[in-house]
Amino acid sequence: MIGGTEMIEMEKNAKQFLIALNKIDEDNLAFFLIREPESPEDEMDKLKNHYRFEVINGTAYFGFHDDSDLPDYIRKKCLITFDHFFPEGKIFGHMLNH
Repeated sequence: MIGGTEMIEMEKNAKQFLIALNKIDEDNLAFFLIREPESPEDEMDKLKNHYRFEVINGTAYFGFHDDSDLPDYIRKKCLITFDHFFPEGKIFGHMLNH
């Protein structure tokens, strides 16, 4: 279990990570614009529909959904960003398309 200071740092990193993922989403707008939205409230596909991120017992976990068809260049940007904020974090699922 992590203490108060570590939890505050984890929450800060999680917020910054999600902001960085939103930037990746915006930077790849052309890719997402031509795709069908996953949700009726979305006008187009979003990066958020392709990954799972959670913090469990002080450890950050990140991975792509098995049915995600994101191109590798977007996946790599997400993975580099995750590693930047959570070098001790854990990755799950398939990282790159092969």
